[in-house]
Amino acid sequence: MASLTETTTDPIDLSHRLTQLAELGQSVTSTLQTEAIYANALSALETLFKAEGVLLFRYGSERLEVVASIGEQAENFLGKTLVAGEGIAGKVWQAEQSLWLQGIACEKQMSRKLAQAVGYFPQSIVAVPLKWRDRQLGVIEAIHRQPHAFSQIDVTFLEMAAAWVAIALYNAQQHGRLQKQLLERQALTRISEILNTTLDLDVILPLITKSVRDLIARADWAAIHLLEGAPPRLYPLSVLGLELVADEYVLEIDEGIAGEVLRQEEAINVSDLQHDPRRVDFDRNRHIRSLLVVPLHGHTGTVGTISVQCAVPSAFSADDERVLKALGAQAALAIENGRLYRAQQEARRLAEYRLERIHQLTRQAIAAEEEERKRLALELHDEAGQSLTALKISLDLLRGTVPTELDLLDGGLGEAIELTEQTMENIRLLSHNLRPPGLDRFGLHLALEGLCQDFAARTQLAVLYDGLELPNLPWAIAISLYRCAQEALTNVAKHADAQNVLVVLSRVEDQLVLEVSDDGCGFDVNTGNLSEMPQSGIGLHGIAERLELLNGRLNLYSRPNKGTKLVAQVPLWVEAEGT
Repeated sequence: MASLTETTTDPIDLSHRLTQLAELGQSVTSTLQTEAIYANALSALETLFKAEGVLLFRYGSERLEVVASIGEQAENFLGKTLVAGEGIAGKVWQAEQSLWLQGIACEKQMSRKLAQAVGYFPQSIVAVPLKWRDRQLGVIEAIHRQPHAFSQIDVTFLEMAAAWVAIALYNAQQHGRLQKQLLERQALTRISEILNTTLDLDVILPLITKSVRDLIARADWAAIHLLEGAPPRLYPLSVLGLELVADEYVLEIDEGIAGEVLRQEEAINVSDLQHDPRRVDFDRNRHIRSLLVVPLHGHTGTVGTISVQCAVPSAFSADDERVLKALGAQAALAIENGRLYRAQQEARRLAEYRLERIHQLTRQAIAAEEEERKRLALELHDEAGQSLTALKISLDLLRGTVPTELDLLDGGLGEAIELTEQTMENIRLLSHNLRPPGLDRFGLHLALEGLCQDFAARTQLAVLYDGLELPNLPWAIAISLYRCAQEALTNVAKHADAQNVLVVLSRVEDQLVLEVSDDGCGFDVNTGNLSEMPQSGIGLHGIAERLELLNGRLNLYSRPNKGTKLVAQVPLWVEAEGT
């Protein structure tokens, strides 16, 4: 790539375009909505290059598709596709190199099929790959009917703009993935809550099918089939998105994809059902193309299937399969509990069974949460941290190329560098809060000591820590007590108005005891018990539940103007899951 000073001799124009580029970067990275990123980027690029049109191709399903466009014939371009190597965008994607073509060269290499379909025949095209690190996302093209509309500097600027857009799209993708995971957890939690209040399948099964439709975006409809009758057949007891005539979608146990799922006891994801010999007449008549079926495994065996369908081929991903399996596990649990209820099993036995299952689900949820925290912490440190470091270096280098007379631009770059450094520090703190690195490496004692030191430095409170080494402490106990201390200190900072804090980790016979005391304002524990404590973060309620799973307990002592003391106790002999 040529340097900016090599491609232009007009410092005023260069300064203006650099300012426009910086504004583009700020606009696309200030939002996490993909459509907003497209709109902001293309609008800025159209102005920056004085182009008649700008196209953004995204790669998916082995094709490049125009997902955003601006300028002449913009709407006609949307949805058009190219394969790798086809047209100028296809060549850029295949070679991972920018292209700047004009005149006859542009006519020869552009896609005639795309030009004719749209009715637009450019004479100048600048196309650059849209990449984040080593991952290709697509291609950006600037187009014009004039053969000399663009220059070499436009290639450089479009590459720089594409880098900003790629970062913004990656951030939006990560945000979307986290939002989806949050929705998944909320749906699973909602179903668990329903399981705590009812065993009525008429309530539970529609809830699950609705959750499936909410979480799997491309599902046209969802169905739960249960094995019932003698001989057993698969009956659609809950269907959402499609009206069925009675017995229209009843299947034999050896019929269709569902029958294959029952035999294999594994999920099956069919990309095009109309070309699958296992399809049934119902699938053909309804023009179903994509079908994902997951078995419902219960304690007594497979009780049925849960499925999603779509009229578009290759609609369902591995993430969709994971979500459907998770919901299938909940559905299987609901179905078995409902059948136990309908059979009027002994109430006490059923209650004990449900309690144990809830404990098991809670342990799994806690383990999954901590694992996710670890993964997110690593991603923040390794990916976001490295990207921001690279960004800071790039800004430093760019700042070094700015002429001394451009004070405004130099100051703006300086502010951007300062903001980048601040963001790097915030990400480091967030990564440490998500997963304390010292806990894995050095154990609970040193992790708590580090937590207290960091808390004191951040809040300017006097924090005294007194603890003891505990080799081979089970992980479940260590992380639960660490989170307890973390939450207690957070509450001190937010609500206690304290000057001094004491954190003590001790062993009393077979009990491990963590105490967090402060000299703050306190409250009446009789009226402000745990039920009225703030619910931010993990929350003391969540900590109490964690400790209960370890046969421990959480006590709170406080009086107005007498400070607050939190005491967590866990038996050391507990065989904690996930240790």
